[in-house]
Amino acid sequence: MGVVGAVRRSEAATSVRLPFSPASVRTIRDRLTTDLEARELPAESVDDARIVLSELVANALRHARPLPEDTLCASWHVRENGMVVSVTDGGSSTAPHVQRTSELSDGGRGLAIVDVLAHRWWMESDASQSSVFAEIAWH
Repeated sequence: MGVVGAVRRSEAATSVRLPFSPASVRTIRDRLTTDLEARELPAESVDDARIVLSELVANALRHARPLPEDTLCASWHVRENGMVVSVTDGGSSTAPHVQRTSELSDGGRGLAIVDVLAHRWWMESDASQSSVFAEIAWH
């Protein structure tokens, strides 16, 4: 599964449009890792960013609608003291929230993981789409 459109990348920001498909979780995780390792960022921070972005993409696939052309958009913006990752989808009937789950639950831990690894996270939405952002501080 590949990237759907052109990858837009500035000096510190990257945005990738992906198919609205479970295979996109691995695709975006690999793209982010390659980019951050090329920037020689701290390995622990790269791991945190990879996990957070993967969870946000998986959450969008599970709970939201796709953007037009059956896609979603994943982005990251590298800053001096950390980075912001985000996922934009076609919105949902519910707002993302951290769920309380039992140890035996098969799912529901995605935003709890994001909540632990990210400095903060938030959502922005309008009538046609929603974006979940997570800010990660460098270690």
